[in-house]
Amino acid sequence: MTTLLAGSSVAGAAPRTMAAAGMALRRLARIDRAAGQRAAAAIAGALGPVDGSAWPELADRFSRLTNTGLGLEFAWSSKDAAVRWIAECGPPEMAERDRLVIAARAAFGSEIADRPSMPRTPPTGVPALQRLLDRTAALQHDMPLRFGAWTAGRHRSNSPDSRKVYAELTGLRVPAAVRGLGLTPPSGRLHPVLHSHGLVCRMVGLNDDGTIELYTRTTDPDEPLIRGLEKSITGRDAVLWAAVTELAGTTRLPRPSGVSMVLDERAEPLAVCWFSFAKALFPDDAATLAALRRAPAAPGSVAVLNALAAGEPDGRWRFGIVGVGVSRDGKLWSQAGIRPT
Repeated sequence: MTTLLAGSSVAGAAPRTMAAAGMALRRLARIDRAAGQRAAAAIAGALGPVDGSAWPELADRFSRLTNTGLGLEFAWSSKDAAVRWIAECGPPEMAERDRLVIAARAAFGSEIADRPSMPRTPPTGVPALQRLLDRTAALQHDMPLRFGAWTAGRHRSNSPDSRKVYAELTGLRVPAAVRGLGLTPPSGRLHPVLHSHGLVCRMVGLNDDGTIELYTRTTDPDEPLIRGLEKSITGRDAVLWAAVTELAGTTRLPRPSGVSMVLDERAEPLAVCWFSFAKALFPDDAATLAALRRAPAAPGSVAVLNALAAGEPDGRWRFGIVGVGVSRDGKLWSQAGIRPT
């Protein structure tokens, strides 16, 4: 759908989604045209089934990805100037049991199987991503989805594109989720951070490099937890708590809050991140943007943030989740989700 960058009208069932995507992508293309073009092509492909929905009156407002039901969100990270996005792939009329497969195909290709073959004991020779998807589907037990299943992408002109699938794991404790996904440490023992008290899984992100990201909920996001998470993976607790409270503007973090963990194929933690809804921390989008701009950022990343935030206000929150993370090597980053307008 080349019209996303060209600025012409888009026929289809979800014109508001496509129009919002196009305006944001045109602003991003002024910063990195190649990345903007690749993102536009990927987003158009992902949103194609939604754009052609048999229920056009719902296509722009059924998704649980954003606060208005729009099936597209852009993501920003202070790590770099990449174009990041998350999209709904299945139209509103699609059965929930089919959404994970459709999201996976949008991210990883048509070779993804229709249904899990042998979820608990996948046969040898099945690609690693297929095994992860099969195990994720098995953990869902065909239960009703609270959030959905989404596909995501990241694009930079000087780097290969990367893709990701988001799926639900609601209610599982972290150790059970890790074992259910088939991640096995060489020692047989899970890293201590995976036993952090009170973390309950909500979703999992399956990355095309074989890593996963667990998204969890905690009702006790206090200083000992945040410091403990950092110390568990970096060996020190010097920077994360200070960065979190600096962004949030308070030491009394919202309850509940979120914690995500990036794990490799051996269940070794590579990064941890605290996150919360912007509306739980700030009075409005302008205050959220100002706080994110004050955080340290890689060259070019603030320009991407400004481009994403430059859409016309529509009377609803445009910033969704905001957060701060630290990687195993001690590097910090800030992040945010932004609904396009």
